[in-house]
Amino acid sequence: MKFQSPWITTEEFVGLPPLDMYHKQFEQKDIPESQHENYHVFFRKKLFLQDCEDIHINISADDYYKLYINGSFVCQGPACAYPECYSYNSINISRYLASGENVIAIHVFYHGRINRAYFSGDNRMGLVADIYSGDEFICGTDESWIYKRLSEFSGETIGYDTQFLENIDFTKKDRHFKEADADESEYKKAVANSADDHVFIETPTPTVDVYSVKPKEIIKIEDGKYLIDFGTELSGQFYMKIKGRNGQKVRIMCGEELLEISLYVRYEMRCNCTYDETLTLSGNEDEVEFFDYKMFRYVNVFTDSDFDTSSVCAIVRHHKFEEKITVSSNIPHIKEIWDICKNAVRYGAQEALLDCPSREKGAYLGDFTISGPSHYYLTGDKEYFKKNLYDYAHTAKISRGLMAVANASYMQELADFSLLYPLQVLNYLKLTGDADAAKELYPLLVDLLHEFSAYERADGLLDNVKDKSNLVDWPENYRDGYDARIDAKYEKSDCHNVLNAFYIGAHKAVEELAQILGIKHIERSQALSCQFIKAFYNPHTGLFCDTEDKPIVLFIPTRCLCFLALPCPKCKSVSRILLWTKGFAAVSICHTSY
Repeated sequence: MKFQSPWITTEEFVGLPPLDMYHKQFEQKDIPESQHENYHVFFRKKLFLQDCEDIHINISADDYYKLYINGSFVCQGPACAYPECYSYNSINISRYLASGENVIAIHVFYHGRINRAYFSGDNRMGLVADIYSGDEFICGTDESWIYKRLSEFSGETIGYDTQFLENIDFTKKDRHFKEADADESEYKKAVANSADDHVFIETPTPTVDVYSVKPKEIIKIEDGKYLIDFGTELSGQFYMKIKGRNGQKVRIMCGEELLEISLYVRYEMRCNCTYDETLTLSGNEDEVEFFDYKMFRYVNVFTDSDFDTSSVCAIVRHHKFEEKITVSSNIPHIKEIWDICKNAVRYGAQEALLDCPSREKGAYLGDFTISGPSHYYLTGDKEYFKKNLYDYAHTAKISRGLMAVANASYMQELADFSLLYPLQVLNYLKLTGDADAAKELYPLLVDLLHEFSAYERADGLLDNVKDKSNLVDWPENYRDGYDARIDAKYEKSDCHNVLNAFYIGAHKAVEELAQILGIKHIERSQALSCQFIKAFYNPHTGLFCDTEDKPIVLFIPTRCLCFLALPCPKCKSVSRILLWTKGFAAVSICHTSY
């Protein structure tokens, strides 16, 4: 899709070359730091209309926008995407318009750092919009629009540089920017950026649903200190109106749980997010509107005087969630467990499905193996499932083996996650019957297998895959003694069972897809499975080993419980006693040569 109107930006971004962010994870690439970060800007335009029927807007911004018309919130977006397949939204705005003068106000945010939540840090900041009456173009973004850089937001990043805290100084805030009577004396003319390189595709799914939720309970702890409980964890922003003295400070702390036996929020959360922000009041009635979203259930509001709590609510956001399944059971706690799991899917469904909408805010490929079908089972939403699949498909331009996180400027590759993608496509086909999408994605799956085949040894097993992280499902200190060298810090990565099991699974999924779609494909999974058994199965224990080093089990007679330590001649470590039986001790020895 091509916009008729130009991309507009601010003076500070004019002439900044867009940065090339793409690279393999372990490839050395010098990417300059963006000159701006945590950058908020208002764009405004007055529009005169006689007929307000069938008016719609095509709109996009980088990194993110919130659209207001005549003071009312309309929508927000776009879904994060790569510049060459960038998202835009098409919205009917007729009900927000009136005959005569209308005010379009757009809050645009540019994050500015390389992170998992946005494709940012690339010097691409701005806005584009076309407005139509039916099929007739009315107007769009150009240099008649005006803008103002915001100075009321400040704060450090939290999580993995995924979100800036929003300490808001209302003495610096333009309180009327959404409205017709805003003071425009400090606004400047927007600048058209003819060098903008975005290529646009319409987002196949609607903008996120945004709605308000009142708290379940508000408890006054003591004068000026409140606990607000929304009854369940949710994704969104805390909202209130408050009037105090000019310069008065208000502290807002959000979290998922309370400190033990107290009414105080654990705002230093377990997920490495510290939701602790300060407001500076203006002396007028201040409307507290945070821009980015958090994951929280509880909020503490601390101020030095009481305030009217009637305006308090949460502005919740997530992808549309029309539940198709309900659960009833006489088994204790089943309904509560179901609701916790369901809400995890609901609030993780943003513009993409997120496993961790707080610390990471990134769309991770491996997590989608579970979250994708889960969301489909709950809602029957085929288009959202498909949209997420194509998000990961777009990463093939960076690596034929696919990236671990989609639509982000943070470049990460996890071999285990990549090898799950064929199964995800197969699951999509089985659940939805959408053979056209599966056929379109099939060549990408073949390319993925070819990418990994470069690491095959003579028997077909993968060996020394060290240009991608080998996750083995969890960080190194939580792998329960997984006995393989797999981290990038090693000069050589072992041939190990987890990655090869994923590799065989990927082959099986592609073979089944080919059979369903009627595509000729050479089957290899059976032969690879035989080699897997030969390499990793230990007949002495009846178990599969982490690597090809298969310990021998010696049975040593003994009549009492004692510790028997046998050093391994290779690694010099002490072997572990596996099992005590009556009269015998089964002892593991590290290497077959012992």
